[in-house]
Amino acid sequence: MPRRLVIPALLLMLLPLAYAPVRAGAAEGEGVGAARYAFRAAVLHGPKKPNLAGADACADGTLVHDETGGASDVALPNLQVQLWDKDSGSPDDLLDTDLTGASGSFLLCGPAEDLDDTADNGLDLFVRVVTENGFWRVEDGQAHQFDLSLVSNISGGTTHHYGQSKPGDGTPEAGALQIFNALDRLWSWTAARHVNDCWDALDHKPPDDYSKCRQLVVDWRPDSATRRFYDSALNRVHLNGIDFKWRDAVVREAAKSILDDLFDDDFPDTQDCGSGTQIGKQTTVNCAWVNGFADWVAVQVFADPVMDWQIGTLVFHENLETADWDTPGWDTGDAVEGRVAGALLDLSDSANEAPWDRLSAGPDPIWAMLLNHSWGQRLHRLSDLPLVGVNALSTLYANTIDYGLRDPMTNALAISRRTPVPAQNFRYTTTTQRWSVMAIRPPSGADYDLRLFASFDLSGIPLATSTMGASNPDFVVIDSNPGRKPLGTFYPQVYRYSGSGAYDLKYVQASFTAGIGQAVSVGMTAGNPVAVWETVIAAGAAVKIEVTQAAGLNAELSLFCSTATSSSWVRGRPLASAVAPQLASGTETLTWTAPSSAPGGCAVVLVNKSGSGTYTVTRKS
Repeated sequence: MPRRLVIPALLLMLLPLAYAPVRAGAAEGEGVGAARYAFRAAVLHGPKKPNLAGADACADGTLVHDETGGASDVALPNLQVQLWDKDSGSPDDLLDTDLTGASGSFLLCGPAEDLDDTADNGLDLFVRVVTENGFWRVEDGQAHQFDLSLVSNISGGTTHHYGQSKPGDGTPEAGALQIFNALDRLWSWTAARHVNDCWDALDHKPPDDYSKCRQLVVDWRPDSATRRFYDSALNRVHLNGIDFKWRDAVVREAAKSILDDLFDDDFPDTQDCGSGTQIGKQTTVNCAWVNGFADWVAVQVFADPVMDWQIGTLVFHENLETADWDTPGWDTGDAVEGRVAGALLDLSDSANEAPWDRLSAGPDPIWAMLLNHSWGQRLHRLSDLPLVGVNALSTLYANTIDYGLRDPMTNALAISRRTPVPAQNFRYTTTTQRWSVMAIRPPSGADYDLRLFASFDLSGIPLATSTMGASNPDFVVIDSNPGRKPLGTFYPQVYRYSGSGAYDLKYVQASFTAGIGQAVSVGMTAGNPVAVWETVIAAGAAVKIEVTQAAGLNAELSLFCSTATSSSWVRGRPLASAVAPQLASGTETLTWTAPSSAPGGCAVVLVNKSGSGTYTVTRKS
């Protein structure tokens, strides 16, 4: 594929730049590390390099650099290299320009005739390294540059081998190249997301018009005391002097420039975004989206969920993968940078943390949303992204962002959830014309309550509530027998009154009917809070139901019978028709006299308040 090369204002690049000394940093920085994706070949677009005649004089070599706190001899691909002939009596001559290959290698050649040299005794060659190509530039007024050693009197047909070259440790050139290489990794990642190499794929006009592609400009000098920021008015990234040590800091700010490019300069308002020292604190929705998106790009590029950066003498390391509802000191919601970044990471990565992180979609769907979404509706906040489906909503919820999660419950499947602060919302659907129960069991000493709604928006008066007090399980029942509550979807909400800790919950539909004299054995593990079945009761019947329990178990037995009145079809635990007096062990007995009109099918609800084992329930009469 041909290369694209930009060499602006060549006359300004004839003299080496003067640099101020690099300030001593507070930390060693970070290396590039292993790439998540196969390294993309260093190919940029433009005219093909002409075939070189045998009389040309050439120079080749390989450019590398050492990362601060990272690997040594790291290749420098896509870096501009220029071949110059130095003349004493006239301006130097630019003979050839190219970009380094994937390994940092280059080969530059020029005509051997030195018409500016009266002696014409061969070329006096040197190679100039410039931190710029068609897609990005690292500059201090102009692109940073440095020269390899001058080689005198190179004759035609000769190639000078520079071998491996790199700037000295702690030099300004080393810092500029470290920034440049971080941007190369960013470009390789973004170019792998779509069909061409512009930051914004829509800027490329087929077949080979790259003139509208924006160049990403990074302003950096080693003595800069300016805090890093992106200037959306001038489309320019500004870095602090110490930022070259931190690849995440470089890519994070550069990602904002890309976002601005994708938005066609319709950049979100990012005022009042905080000091940059606490990504877990609430700012604004716009700040959280822009900064969180930029954080996500950085951790994707380097396949490392830990964000590293430095402000002044303070060094920060935040793991976006492990932040959750219980992360100390972090605020919640989509106005928090770290929450947005963590949500984007969880949507795309394969490290799913139970119970809410459920997607492993890779980065492409998120990138495609930004590239291909209608420009009539800008994606200026996380909530603008068309993230649909319960798994997406659940993954957002894992990062404390609730866009309407009603977590579906599966019949007969017991699950566990963290302290219900804020209130946690679920849904289940009745599918059989029998009784069903949805129960929660709090940890010892905690008081969690339950209410059941008929609509997704949880509006209006609840269909039923259950508020039994500390350490007591709560539940709601529905009679879906023919002529009772029609089958449908219901929305329970669990909320805390006091205490804390994980709780168990379960929704289950009755699957059988037990008769008089029939014993039912129910095995219940520690995480299983409830079981239900039906029994048919005649008019005026004297009902007696016993539950036997081994030592260490704690059963609670309730009976529910409904009437033709609709208010009796959905009820909370406190409105049971009868309950068995609770005992510490042994046999508990429930007694009840049925009304003169036959109740018909009633629900026997067995709660496992604590313990793990088998209960035996027998209807005696």
